[in-house]
Amino acid sequence: MKKLILVGLVLINGSAWAGTKYVCVEYNKKTERLKQTMVVLTQIGDEKIEENVPARFYFELFRGPSTLADLETEGTVTTEDVYFAFNSDDNKVHFQTYLDELEESSLTLNNKDRGTFVCR
Repeated sequence: MKKLILVGLVLINGSAWAGTKYVCVEYNKKTERLKQTMVVLTQIGDEKIEENVPARFYFELFRGPSTLADLETEGTVTTEDVYFAFNSDDNKVHFQTYLDELEESSLTLNNKDRGTFVCR
């Protein structure tokens, strides 16, 4: 019975966040050294991401070695050509990148710039 419950949880969790995922780490542009802040953007569902068609994403912000997110929220991603922008439902979180220049990603929290990120 325990194995059945565990398999069910894995299947439910795996299907809930089944789409595209971006893992982005803050870095210092001058030294090109990574910092301790990480953003994970995970598509909700597995629909194809198309230009000018909003897609739902889940945002997580990690600081330092913590395995628990400091901030979690859902929002919408819009794309135009290579531009990719996440906006949280409450408009407090904005994350943007250019898919052809993933080292030019940036995070804004509560209308304040929170750094430059490189995404993978």
